[in-house]
Amino acid sequence: MLDLGLKYDIPAASQEALRRLKVLFPPLLQHFVVPYAPDPLSPPKKFFPIIVTRDDCFSCVRLARKFNLNEILPPAMYCCIISGSECCLNAVAAGHWTLDDYRVCQRAHMSLVNCSLHYFTPIVQNTLSACQQGGKCMERFRSGLQGGIHGDPHALYPREWLSVVKSSRLCTNCLAQLNGHCKITRQLIWNALGSFFGVVPWPPRKQSVATIGNHQ
Repeated sequence: MLDLGLKYDIPAASQEALRRLKVLFPPLLQHFVVPYAPDPLSPPKKFFPIIVTRDDCFSCVRLARKFNLNEILPPAMYCCIISGSECCLNAVAAGHWTLDDYRVCQRAHMSLVNCSLHYFTPIVQNTLSACQQGGKCMERFRSGLQGGIHGDPHALYPREWLSVVKSSRLCTNCLAQLNGHCKITRQLIWNALGSFFGVVPWPPRKQSVATIGNHQ
């Protein structure tokens, strides 16, 4: 739609295409949902209003590059990277991506894994270690976590945090503290997405935003 609208000078088509892209890949975390899956932080009934596949996300990155739509690039590339390395390679083979896109995402993958390990993991461990029930929440958490704690490229929804938040066996105090700490940390990671994917400045807001770098 965007290609056709610009090629044949149809402003309405171009504007509608841009609107859809910005809905899919917004600059604000509170508006963001991985478009090809339900948001794990929301009730199951909340699905994305536009049907999108993983392949569509890769195509959107190509469009963003072609038309200099830097505003949507970080969230679009984030959606691509969490679909897995094989999907990224397939996008290169299909011509949706360039090798440069793939290399950028490989570097961003490591940054996201480091965020998961260095920010969320200590939050979970420190909060549960200070449990007022004598460490019982940490014991419950460890017994329910399969495979230990690992870095997760899906850093906005790290598995150890979701495991804890969804567990009804933790005390109210621990759950409240985790929710508060993790909400702040998710925002810091979101603000850093632009630097991970080589799009600076981002998010495209006039006011300055907090970043991972100055909250270590």
